[in-house]
Amino acid sequence: MFESFSALGDAASWAVSLVFSFLGGVFSILFQPILSIFNNRLALSARAWERIQDKRIDAFETLLDLAKFLSTTTSTGNHQDGWVETQPKFLSSMEDAKEGLDYVFRTCATLDDWIDQPTRQHLRYITDYFQNVSVTLAQIDEGKLLEFSLTIKPDIIDIATHTRMSAHKFYQSINKKCFSYHGNGKYPLRVTTRKL
Repeated sequence: MFESFSALGDAASWAVSLVFSFLGGVFSILFQPILSIFNNRLALSARAWERIQDKRIDAFETLLDLAKFLSTTTSTGNHQDGWVETQPKFLSSMEDAKEGLDYVFRTCATLDDWIDQPTRQHLRYITDYFQNVSVTLAQIDEGKLLEFSLTIKPDIIDIATHTRMSAHKFYQSINKKCFSYHGNGKYPLRVTTRKL
């Protein structure tokens, strides 16, 4: 009597195994494309995020290069009481000033898409400041360039220092979520007027 239950149990286990194998095959055929699409989207999202982060790190390095460019000085040839008088290097001649201003404008324009809002506002201030410098340079002759560069040297050093600080704050925010763009990215008019 127990032998008949044993034969029935072997047949039942074989049938149950067959049913589960069949159901597993059907579910894998149905869910494999869905899981593949989901996996591809995750991989694409990860690659896109990696490229955005690379661009943002490049923007950080470019900000540091801009700060270094602005803070580089050269001797004017005047030495008083053991002190060497210096001026911003890119303002040593009218041709250097034109090339330097072009570099500043081009750099500020290319960084706009990859930086956060406070850094963007600072770059807009830099652009406004150097637009005024450009207009002033167009109105003076080469002989007055040294006097002009010595006059604005503290401002340029201050801008370079703030650019470096903005770059480091921006670098600290790189690992946070992507930034959103609010407004036109400029300081309010009263702040820009006060800074100028």
